[in-house]
Amino acid sequence: MRLGQSANKPTPVSLPVPDKFDIGDNFDMWEARVRPYFELREPGHRRYTLLSLLGQDAFTLVHQEIPEGKVSEEAFSILRKILTPQKTMSELRDEFRYRTQKSGEGVRQYSVELEKIARQALVGYDPLMREMLTLHRFIDGVNSAAV
Repeated sequence: MRLGQSANKPTPVSLPVPDKFDIGDNFDMWEARVRPYFELREPGHRRYTLLSLLGQDAFTLVHQEIPEGKVSEEAFSILRKILTPQKTMSELRDEFRYRTQKSGEGVRQYSVELEKIARQALVGYDPLMREMLTLHRFIDGVNSAAV
């Protein structure tokens, strides 16, 4: 056996603890960071792990809604439903229509956020039409000298 090797034991993977989710945070980004971390936890501790990654206000809203035992896709659906505000189609389209690049926001981030809003606001649109509308909104809303 070589130095640093162990006899047929896999090396445990370690990921940094994701930031806690606070009301108003981007749920999609938080979930994308939590899922890999969550999968590395012992199945019997996953509910506790999930709840420990919520800020105080978020925890207060959801802790009784997450069932005991195995945490499944349902838990993330429950979290999403409670922790993300539900907007009407009119609100989503207004958000898309008036979205501009924010101060300090990079062009790439603005583009990503605009595309995300477009996917929600322009449901049912032909993909080419949605792409064209997104491009026009991007051009009208970008204020970066880098472009």
